[in-house]
Amino acid sequence: MAKFSMHSVRFYYDRYDPGTAATRLSVTLAAASLDPTSVTDVAEQKSAGVRQDQVAFAGWFDDGSEAMKTLVGTGAKVVSMYVGTGTGSKAYCGQAHLVDAPEPVARAELVRQEATFVVDGQLERAHVLRNKFVATATGNSGSADNGTISGLGGTLYVHIHSLSGTGTGTITLQDAAVAGTWAAVANMTFNPTGAGATAIGTTGTLRRFRRLIHQTGATATTFTFSAALSPAAPGG
Repeated sequence: MAKFSMHSVRFYYDRYDPGTAATRLSVTLAAASLDPTSVTDVAEQKSAGVRQDQVAFAGWFDDGSEAMKTLVGTGAKVVSMYVGTGTGSKAYCGQAHLVDAPEPVARAELVRQEATFVVDGQLERAHVLRNKFVATATGNSGSADNGTISGLGGTLYVHIHSLSGTGTGTITLQDAAVAGTWAAVANMTFNPTGAGATAIGTTGTLRRFRRLIHQTGATATTFTFSAALSPAAPGG
């Protein structure tokens, strides 16, 4: 069982970010076995190469909101845990069910809230491309170096935390064999229409370098999003 504090970890479920109002937050991964032999980073030693069947968070919040409780038992949704927030940081992404969210406990001016999620299968190792970024104009995420070519494609896990305005936003995955020579990856353009999350898969070859381009459309549109890419081939 591995625990992570909110200092270096971000946890997203569907459009929700439980850490927004957290004074203290910890995330726990329950795994069938541990295999730290192939990694050196402390956080990676706790998580890489294991089957992760359950995720839970608990924390003290200065906001008593119980919005996530409405999602208990509503079906599988995208879940992402970022171990680090910079482009290229490790992440673990997949589909999970919110199965339990006990009644919050108040103490002084804080509220303790908990939630438990059961993962569909196994969380995939991924690279963070954007961590909760507010898109107000065209821009890019910066380059993430995968260090290898994936001929098996991959999955882009996108969380749209909020969206406002009347225009159409666009998120496009690009790749390059050499950083700076970018091209859009086929079938990897996403047009957010509202808050929520999605997993977008591609079977095309993903080259060594990857980044996201975000556009906000011709009329006033603002959206806040997070995204991580899980290559399907070894080396991701």
